[in-house]
Amino acid sequence: MRAVVAAVSRRQNKATEQQRIEEAYEHNILQRDVEVRLAEFIKKAKINQIEPAAHLDRLDKDENPMRYHFSRVGAAVFDVYEGHYATYGAYDYEDMMLRASEIAQQGTAEDLLDYRHVLVDEFQDLNRVQIDLLQAILDQSPDVHLFAVGDDWQSIYRFRGARPELFVEFENRFSPATTTQLAINYRCPPAVVQASSALMAESNLESDKSLEAAPSNPETTPTVHVLAGKDDWQYETNVKTWVTKRVKQSLAEDDRSPGEIMVLARNEEGSPFVPRITKELKKHDIVVNDGWDSVTVTTAHSAKGGEADHVILVNAVGDRSDGFPPEEQKSSLTQLVEANEQNHMAEERRLFYMALTRTKDRLDIQTRIGHESTFINPLEKHVAHEPVPIDWTSDRVSITARVQNPSETVSSHRQLGTLVVDDYYISYLIPSSERDVDLVNEGQEYRLENVSVGQFRGNPQLRIDDQTSIESLSQAD
Repeated sequence: MRAVVAAVSRRQNKATEQQRIEEAYEHNILQRDVEVRLAEFIKKAKINQIEPAAHLDRLDKDENPMRYHFSRVGAAVFDVYEGHYATYGAYDYEDMMLRASEIAQQGTAEDLLDYRHVLVDEFQDLNRVQIDLLQAILDQSPDVHLFAVGDDWQSIYRFRGARPELFVEFENRFSPATTTQLAINYRCPPAVVQASSALMAESNLESDKSLEAAPSNPETTPTVHVLAGKDDWQYETNVKTWVTKRVKQSLAEDDRSPGEIMVLARNEEGSPFVPRITKELKKHDIVVNDGWDSVTVTTAHSAKGGEADHVILVNAVGDRSDGFPPEEQKSSLTQLVEANEQNHMAEERRLFYMALTRTKDRLDIQTRIGHESTFINPLEKHVAHEPVPIDWTSDRVSITARVQNPSETVSSHRQLGTLVVDDYYISYLIPSSERDVDLVNEGQEYRLENVSVGQFRGNPQLRIDDQTSIESLSQAD
């Protein structure tokens, strides 16, 4: 009887433990994600001055059920949120901006706003609320002068409501105005200036701009490095390996200090590149993100305003959620309160431009064979290409490789596995039709001459056939 009671107790405890795990997951993952998205919904509604409830009739339940229901919940939460803040007389950051604009427009703070000169930096990043506040300050006096500095090509905060067209239209909005164009880039090498300008020549912003490098800028050529991977894990591992090798080379052969190197990825949340690269560099005793004399591994947005002698731009691909550009989301849950009509690609083009122009000397751009970013195309005349670790454009290659995880369990081939070439992982295949070709063994190192370069599901795959010469380099098979 005691044994039965103990067994029942253990099952109850186990069920309780599982229940706690599920509750923790729901709170820390699901609930927190909903909270973040609702906070974003409220912030955008206030920045763009949109009353969500007044626009619910624009939603089509059949077209997008998730956005339909989220927006209705968001509108209800927005009203409750506003009601609570009104009850307590409290203000959030957006309220402060709105209230300041209202006070300025009402003319009740003339003494506080009696300015003769107003200076605005990074003007291209202003949103509608900030523009309204600025205009209200200018309206206080006919003698006030506005001095603004900005670059429409570096407007990368659409998610904060930034509207670069307000900068492009500056002369019309704040007429009479005088414009001084700064046409010399004092940071980047000439090839980087030319490449980035070619990229922005395809922008849809109506701005007449041309840049040139300063005569003292270093003469270096940006390089596009092409990596492979049979799947995302293998590709991400190869990227981590490549970045580590490139950083070590920059430190040892190019005699740079860690603080002169910056590694940029599109984003950090939901992406493996920043954490995996950071961890790998630290494994090799390279100091990362720890003060001025350490390698910076960060995101493109976070790098705005920064610079480095050597910039390494990773994952310039166009078919991942963390690429340059990332896949465009088919549905934004906050679309109801979006006011900016710019398209996704225009914003991403500016972000890529900003990332390219962080370098003072060396620029390395890493992409994936068969998945290259469309943003690389305009750069072609100004960059060099370097396949890693083999030339993926060749029909056949010769390599030295170690065999890993060979499998002979699928009928469509005699053997399938991974070749480790200079620490990079590459998928290989011995087709079922090649009955006379010797199989290779786990952990053994081989010299493989005349290996065919093929594809599997859009990714490169090496094929060992009867034209391949196989020489074992190991002591014993």
